[in-house]
Amino acid sequence: MKDKAQVLLASILTLLIGGMLTVFLHSADSITSPNYSRENAPLLRAGAGGDRILARQTDSIGFTYFDRQTKYSMADRVSYDPARELLQVVWMAATDPQAETTRGSYFAVFDVNDGVEKLNDWDALRLGNDGWPSLALFSDGTVGIAAHTPAKFSRNVAPRTDAFVTNNAGGSSSFFPRVAIAADDMIHLIYTFITGSALNQLAYIRSDDGGLSWSDEILLTGPDAVNGSAPRTADFDTYAISARGEDVVVVYLDANFALHQRRSRNNGQSWEADRVLLEAEYERNFEIEPLDGNQVRYRTDTSFTPGRDLDVILDNTGVAHVVFPLLRTFLTGVGTKNGSTIDRSGRDTVNVDRGAFMRFGLGMLRDSDSRLRSMGLPNGSGWDGDGVFVSGNEFGSNYTRFPQWGIDEDNTLYCVYSSVKNGDHGPATIEGSLIERALYGHVYLTHSLGDGDWSLPLDLTPEGEDCLYGSLANTVGDRLFVAYQSGSKPGIQFGTEDALEINAVRLISLSVDELNQQATDVHEVPSAATDMIASARIIPNPINTVGILNFTTTAPGLIAINLFDARGRHVAELYRRDTSIGLHRVQIDSGMLGLAAGSYYCRISGPADQTSVMLIVP
Repeated sequence: MKDKAQVLLASILTLLIGGMLTVFLHSADSITSPNYSRENAPLLRAGAGGDRILARQTDSIGFTYFDRQTKYSMADRVSYDPARELLQVVWMAATDPQAETTRGSYFAVFDVNDGVEKLNDWDALRLGNDGWPSLALFSDGTVGIAAHTPAKFSRNVAPRTDAFVTNNAGGSSSFFPRVAIAADDMIHLIYTFITGSALNQLAYIRSDDGGLSWSDEILLTGPDAVNGSAPRTADFDTYAISARGEDVVVVYLDANFALHQRRSRNNGQSWEADRVLLEAEYERNFEIEPLDGNQVRYRTDTSFTPGRDLDVILDNTGVAHVVFPLLRTFLTGVGTKNGSTIDRSGRDTVNVDRGAFMRFGLGMLRDSDSRLRSMGLPNGSGWDGDGVFVSGNEFGSNYTRFPQWGIDEDNTLYCVYSSVKNGDHGPATIEGSLIERALYGHVYLTHSLGDGDWSLPLDLTPEGEDCLYGSLANTVGDRLFVAYQSGSKPGIQFGTEDALEINAVRLISLSVDELNQQATDVHEVPSAATDMIASARIIPNPINTVGILNFTTTAPGLIAINLFDARGRHVAELYRRDTSIGLHRVQIDSGMLGLAAGSYYCRISGPADQTSVMLIVP
C-alpha cells in the first residue's frame, strides 16, 4: 500500500484549499422544458403483455444537457441502504449546453423512510470535471464513487451528506473505472487504459482503508495478464465487476465477441485463469460468389453471440450471474474452395444478423453451468419491426441495451434494461437526416420467478419520451429503486453537445409486492441456431434499373421478402412462397416499383430466421 499518512494529508489539504468539493448549481426545479414541468410521470404501466396499472412514485431529481451515459455497459449509479433508508445517486451530467466545464459527476441523496425526500440539490461533485462515474455502498452508509480521467475514488465523509474526499486511484491513462465494495468494506476497482501499450487492457487494484491507499496494479487481460495471457477487451465499457464476501468476479468481452470471466476467491490477492463463458461457434460455410480460380466469397451460418453491454452480480451462494444483449452473428470473407468444402482465410469480417433483433433480447449465464437462457425481450414481448432504431452503437448491441442487475436476500434477481415499444415513434433528425418513425427508448423491469422463468417485463416509462440508461440499486428490499434519463427526442445524441436538448434524470420507487408474477415465454437457447437463409446478395448493386436478389436456403419453408426505405417505411412485398433447398432469384425492377434514388433494405424472412440486404438506387 502507498503511504497512508501522505495521502490523507493531501486529501485534507485538497478539501481545505478547494472548499467543499460539491458545487451548488441548478436544482431540478430549474427544468423549463414543457416536457418536464410536471413532478410525476404517469403511473407505471405493464409491458406489451398486459394493461395492469401499478402504484409507484416517479420523481424528477435532476437534469442534464449531456445525453450519453456510457458507450456500452451501464455502471452502477444508484445505491440503496435498507437499514438507514437512504438512497444515493450519481449521474454524468452537464448543466450548460454551451459550457463543457459544467460536465461531470452529479450527486444526490434521498431519505426514503416515508416516500422519497431529497436531502440536497442536484449538485456537481466536480472532481476536476471527472465523469463516467461508478458507485458502490459502504457498510456505514457512505458511498464510494469511481470516475475518470485518470481513475479517482471519492467517498462522502458521512451518510446523508454531499461532502466528498477524493484520491487518485489509477495511473495517468486509466479510464472508465468500475467499483465494487464487499461486506468487509474492501474496495475492488477495475479500469482500462486509453493510450500506450496497455490500450484496452483491464487492470485491477484494491483498497482496505476506504480508498486512501491502493494495492499494486494487476493486469487481468493482455499478454502480461496474471496467471497467463488473456485477450484484451473489445472496447471501453465492455466489462463489469461484482464482489461478495471474499469473492470477486470480473467479466469482459474481447474483440472477437467472446465473453470471459476472471475470478478471485481471496479478495483479489490471486486470480484464477481466464475462462471463456460464451463465444460464437460457426460450423458451416456457404458460397456467395465465385472469384478467380478456386477463390470464393463465403458466408458462415449464424451463431448466438454475446453483445457488449454487460453486467454481473454474485448471489449469496457465490454463483455469478451475467447478463448481456443476445446477438446472432455470421462471418464473411474470401476463402479457397476444395471440392464441397470451403477453407476460410482467417481474415473474416464479423456481421450482425439484424433480423434477429426482433426476436431476441437479453441472454444470461451462470458460471455454475453452461446453459444460455433468453430473457428481457425487446418491447417486453418482441418488437413488431415498425420504426427505426436510432440510439447509436448498434454493432455489439441489439434492441435491448444497458442491462443492470439487482438482487434480494432470497437470491431473486431483478433486471432493468432499455428497449423500444411497439408503436411509440416520432420524427428525429440524426446527423442531418430526418427520420420520421424514430423509435423512443423505454426502460423495462423483469425479475426471476424460479425454475428458470422470468416475469413478463414491465414498461416503467411513459410514451413520447426517449427513456434510456436505467440504473437499478443492487440491493433490493421491500422496494426497489431505478434511475433513468429521458428526453423529448428519440435517439442518443453525442458529438454535437451544443445542439443537445435538456434531459431529465428521473427516479422510480416501486414496491416489490406489486411486481408482475406472470411468466414470460423464456427458453433455453439451443447451442446452435438453425439457419434457413444461408446467403443473400443483390447483383448489380447499385442496380441498373433492374437487379437480381440471389438467396440460398438450407431447408424448405415459407420465405417472404419485403422492401423498406431508409426511414423504415414499407415499400412493397417482393416475394412470398414456399421454397425448396437451394439457390433462388428474385428480380427487382426499380422503375416498376417507382423507387427514387436512395438506400433501401430487402428483408428476407423465414420461419426461424431473418436477414436484410441493402439496395442502392443511383
